[in-house]
Amino acid sequence: MELISVNNLFSYRTVYKSFIKEMLKNTSTVFRQKSGLACVLRNLATEASLKITTATEEIPSSTQDLEWVSARPYNEIPRQSKYDFIRSYLPGGRFRNTSATETALTLKKELGELFVVPGIFRRSDILMVLNPDHIEKIYRTEGIWPGRDGFETVAYFRNVLKKDFFGDTSGLIVAQGESWGRQRSAVNPVIVQPRNVKLYIKSLIDVNDEFVQRIRDVRDPSTFEVPGSFEEDLNRLTFESITSIALNQNFGLVRREKEHPEALRMFKNVRDFFIYIYELEMKPSMWKMVRTPMFNKMMNCQEEIFETTNKFVTDAMNELERKKSLGISSENQEPSVLEKLLKIDKKVAIVMTMDMLLAGVDVTSTVLAGLLLTLAKNPAKQDILREEVFKILPHKDSPLSVESMKNMPYLRACIKESMRFYPVAAGSFRTAGRDIVLGGYQVPKGTNAITNSFLMLLDENYYSRPNEFIPERWLRKNSNSSEIIQDNSHPFSFLPFGFGPRICVGKRIVDIELEVCMAKLIRNFKIEYNHPAENAFKQYFVNIPAIPLNFKFTDINV
Repeated sequence: MELISVNNLFSYRTVYKSFIKEMLKNTSTVFRQKSGLACVLRNLATEASLKITTATEEIPSSTQDLEWVSARPYNEIPRQSKYDFIRSYLPGGRFRNTSATETALTLKKELGELFVVPGIFRRSDILMVLNPDHIEKIYRTEGIWPGRDGFETVAYFRNVLKKDFFGDTSGLIVAQGESWGRQRSAVNPVIVQPRNVKLYIKSLIDVNDEFVQRIRDVRDPSTFEVPGSFEEDLNRLTFESITSIALNQNFGLVRREKEHPEALRMFKNVRDFFIYIYELEMKPSMWKMVRTPMFNKMMNCQEEIFETTNKFVTDAMNELERKKSLGISSENQEPSVLEKLLKIDKKVAIVMTMDMLLAGVDVTSTVLAGLLLTLAKNPAKQDILREEVFKILPHKDSPLSVESMKNMPYLRACIKESMRFYPVAAGSFRTAGRDIVLGGYQVPKGTNAITNSFLMLLDENYYSRPNEFIPERWLRKNSNSSEIIQDNSHPFSFLPFGFGPRICVGKRIVDIELEVCMAKLIRNFKIEYNHPAENAFKQYFVNIPAIPLNFKFTDINV
């Protein structure tokens, strides 16, 4: 509920009256009948009823410090009007066909580094935070149980439609407060600690050896280019990688020994999942008031993902029970994440493993696509990386080990630089953990925010020569690098996995997946991309490749 002074009441009523009149005028009768828009607009005044207060609001005793008292109130933060927000995304609107980055850049120029995307249709305001100092303050004051109010459509599916299954274990994606803390505490020792994640390096090596052979099988024998559908092979690789860790299973998708319709359908559903989140939660949507066609698609999509991942997990649990009943030992194989978590909390084990399958395919394959593109378009950097890999793997059959993986700083720099060059997502949802002041404005506890570092990654105010791929910028200054980069980058301008207690739980797994994959590919192939690479990714909530990935893989015969 919005708080305004008596003096501003008339102007707000005028805005709403104009908004309703303009929307009804520009919306076709057919659309209004199908969507119930007219009914929604007639009730908008009720939904957005204004609580009239005196101009001076009472400040909670816990925040009566000088900074808070002297700050301007939250409702004075620059913002889009509700009418402009909706009109911008309608046909002919200025943001109808623009990317998330272009939209944010436009609004940054108009409103500054801190502005509000207004809450409409029963959605709360979203505070867009584009300044690294402000981002740092949010993260450092979020407390032991950081809040994140995004993914509301996921929360609806799990907490309403599937409440009987999920109960109070809704998963780290949407859980809040003490429930989130309990689930995170259960999975941290198994998934977050590097020493535990590196125990899976052997299974990852096996999967990537299959992937190297797959590339040789599918590339054109004369041009050495893989088909434009190579993105699907990346999805197969990342799926097999995550199932080898989460379930200790190999489905044969990389070798294509057999097709697995459920896995292939899941690839599509996961892609649609991220598109629907963007459409429903970042753009104006009435799904909380009217069950829109897009909302129904999202629910159907989640239902299919749920059924598929639940089947995979159930099959894996049945296999564990079968081996246990037969006295079959797995001494030579590291127990899966599922098996380890089952010893801690069965429900957390099931839900966490399902979420690993959901989050571990599309995002990782997008990062891989960006990494391959940057190395292919920067052959000199690729050669430097190959020199490093050759020291670790002097022969094609040289073993890759946990110890040798420690000696590849340039590989890790290449991965980090590619994620700066081709960011995977625009930012992270966060909720203000307490009353804070940002940019001279009061931001009350519980305010929903998006910490958006996306725009900083190609900003010369933070990164020297930002449009160049320079892995050396991430090396220690005392390294043997011939290219010294003096960046002014703020540590909170680049947070691809978030920060603090709610940092991405899968960060360690993604890191080792990328390192093993690229070590294998660089050791075996010279990688090229002889096609235009402009606008390589389409931006949704998570970016996805928008060009055919016809990479050229030429064998390294050494």
